[in-house]
Amino acid sequence: IPSEKSALEVIAQKSEGCMRDALSLMDKMVSFSDGKLTYADTLENLNILDAGYYFKLLAAIRDQQLGEALLIYDEINRKGFEGDLLLNGFAEFIRNLLICKDEKAARLLDVVEDFKEKYMQEAQDVEGSYLISALNLLSESELHFKAARNKRLHVELALIKLSYLNQALHI
Repeated sequence: IPSEKSALEVIAQKSEGCMRDALSLMDKMVSFSDGKLTYADTLENLNILDAGYYFKLLAAIRDQQLGEALLIYDEINRKGFEGDLLLNGFAEFIRNLLICKDEKAARLLDVVEDFKEKYMQEAQDVEGSYLISALNLLSESELHFKAARNKRLHVELALIKLSYLNQALHI
């Protein structure tokens, strides 16, 4: 089966090391495609948000471009991704950046090979204190997501806090 390496890596990550699950997912992906396994099709069929969104979201948040961050969230939401998935995925993204701050720990990075260098580069441009605070904020937001009546506002509030987090850390 012709396959992009990044598609196979996503399937391996999603199966969490279980060979039977990986083979089952791969069979499913092949049946949904034209006989070729692509990264884009795999993300779409497994309902996984592309890491590129997290890089764009982080850039908007770091530059305090709140409007841009909210528009990125709106685009993600329109693609059918729930707010808790964004909070969880963005927390995992921040965790990965934090891991990349230390070269020894960077081997724990479990992302598609094509993105590893980008994670390493981005990690050098973000302060560790910001990443730790952002991770705490996202974790807390994710915990309270189910109880929120207005889930969209709950996620937007987390993005607002993240946008001004750097400013709060340097007061």
